[in-house]
Amino acid sequence: QTNHKKAVIQDPYVSTADYKGFTDGWFVRTMPDLNQRNSLVSTYLIQNSIWWVEFLGLGGIRMDTYPYNDKDFMSDWSCAIMDEYPNFNIVGEEWVGLPTIVSFWQQGKENPNGYTSCLPSLMDFPLQEAMRKSLNVKNSDNAFLPLYEMLAQDFLYADELKGFADEGITELHVAFSRAGADKTYVQHMIAREKDRVWKLIEDGAIVYVCGDGGKMEPDVKAALMAIYREKAGADDAAAARWIDDLGTGNRYVLDVWAGG
Repeated sequence: QTNHKKAVIQDPYVSTADYKGFTDGWFVRTMPDLNQRNSLVSTYLIQNSIWWVEFLGLGGIRMDTYPYNDKDFMSDWSCAIMDEYPNFNIVGEEWVGLPTIVSFWQQGKENPNGYTSCLPSLMDFPLQEAMRKSLNVKNSDNAFLPLYEMLAQDFLYADELKGFADEGITELHVAFSRAGADKTYVQHMIAREKDRVWKLIEDGAIVYVCGDGGKMEPDVKAALMAIYREKAGADDAAAARWIDDLGTGNRYVLDVWAGG
């Protein structure tokens, strides 16, 4: 049976025994363990998957226990399906709380060992675990710090985020305040994207502000109020009531700490 040591797949210093113990061990003894390194078996499994997708008109597959399969076969399998059905989706299950391990299987990820994959998406167990930790913290100004720290590692999925942006699912705007002489802060990005921000708010968006409550949050609030004054033709008092109403309606939500 496998040793469940998932990190061995990308560990450059892994022992042969640990690697073999993970990749060659059965997932559980009560389930069959097909030899995916056999060319006849691998061809059958790939063709079988394509047949079921075509026969049932499937739009996606959730592939359970993804890393326990032979990794080279999974590359061949995912690439064959995505070549046949470019608009198909496969969600891989890598049940571990480390994004460095999960992202190894992501399509477009440049891995140090040269491994490539055609897997479009993965279940985000690292974010789930961080969210659970944050939601169970009692009476702390930093309750959502684990969640923020996990979200800050999204750069590991850069290609996936770019794909989401290309499909119009999400947008990512980064403010670099320490990258040069011209400092760019969040409020500057909000002002620059004022038309887009206003449309999102008009469509019912929730504004979530996380970070410094001493300087950043007041500046973000001021930028939003400035957009409201411009778009609604309102004065300062009306803008203040508007932002307060957003807060009362849980559409302006803060997770901030006092900054210096």
